[in-house]
Amino acid sequence: MPLPVHIDLIGDDAICQGKLWRVHVRLEVPTEPAAPFVNAGKWAVGDYAAKATDDGSRFLVTVAGTAAASEPVWPTALGGLVVSGGVTFMRVGSSRLLDTTGYGGEMDIRSTPDSGTTILTLTTGNGRIEVGYDPPKWLASTAYAVGAQVVPTTPNGWIYQAAAAGTGGSTEPVWPVVWGGNVADGTVTWRAELADAVAMTNLRLSLLDTDTPAVPTFTTASYDIELKDLFNRVYGVAVGYVSMWRERSRP
Repeated sequence: MPLPVHIDLIGDDAICQGKLWRVHVRLEVPTEPAAPFVNAGKWAVGDYAAKATDDGSRFLVTVAGTAAASEPVWPTALGGLVVSGGVTFMRVGSSRLLDTTGYGGEMDIRSTPDSGTTILTLTTGNGRIEVGYDPPKWLASTAYAVGAQVVPTTPNGWIYQAAAAGTGGSTEPVWPVVWGGNVADGTVTWRAELADAVAMTNLRLSLLDTDTPAVPTFTTASYDIELKDLFNRVYGVAVGYVSMWRERSRP
């Protein structure tokens, strides 16, 4: 079924002839349905839980198992963890970025709304669409320079920046969920920079300056974007319009 997302590329994201065009996109999915916590209940990775008395907060199961015989003290910080019996829960928001790692994608830009000649095609195959988190997921035993940014392998809504360069360890660190919090990872030191950051995206659309001369002069075209997941299921994630321009010559 279609993902609950819409992308509007009109305005500042107009494609201009002879110019690099790149758009970073957030594709979010709701953290629903969420089952109320049950004492000694069984949970699978990827389940969403609510408190026994639902107050709207949501928790993602990151380690499967059987919960304890009483409700835990739930974390209040985004990305905070709590262990209940054999289960680990992580505090999440009402929606999360779709994990598009390994997905394929295609975007067709057409000369007239909903039809017309295909002007440009962007795919993961031709490198004009890139999927996966940006910043990327943390990798074990990897060298990172000062200023490099990552998200945890199970993204928790935070971005972490390398405050000290080095090579990360073989085991992922326990990520702090307080702004400015530090954690050692091999010889790297990571600092928590942003919570639920709008800077974190999971899809990039890109055209080089050598691609954009194909766009018409001063017009609006239609587009659609489709993603294909790891099971080859196709999701139509967006339809809309994009403005296309030729840069005016200067006297």
